[in-house]
Amino acid sequence: MNDVYLGEKKVCGILTEVTLDAEARTSRDIIVGIGINLKKTAYPEEIRHIAVSLEEAGISARAGEVAAKVINCFDELYDSFDIFEILREYRELCFILGREIVYNKDGREHRAVAKEILENGNLAVEENGERDILSSGEISIVVS
Repeated sequence: MNDVYLGEKKVCGILTEVTLDAEARTSRDIIVGIGINLKKTAYPEEIRHIAVSLEEAGISARAGEVAAKVINCFDELYDSFDIFEILREYRELCFILGREIVYNKDGREHRAVAKEILENGNLAVEENGERDILSSGEISIVVS
């Protein structure tokens, strides 16, 4: 859910944690970890079909430059950070909704359809008529 794609392939993974104060409609804490595929690499077999780097997409970037740009963007956005506005935009731009995905949970692989992004940012999915809620983990879009 917190990934950046170029076409159908993942170029960046983002781990986030936000502590919300629902009453005040504000965030108390924001923790972000970002991994960006900069250079073409030998991806492990299980992710070759879903991963891409900036270099493979024709974008040349040095790690320090990318890190500086990301930090500068966070700095500019920090004072106006509104988790509820971000959630609204995320729902609007989210291209996985309605698509078949694969994820691992409880030690087994699941195939489900991504249904909705909930108020707390979790992903609601449906597998064989059963609804499940994903709050963390890795998903992959099923490419036909």
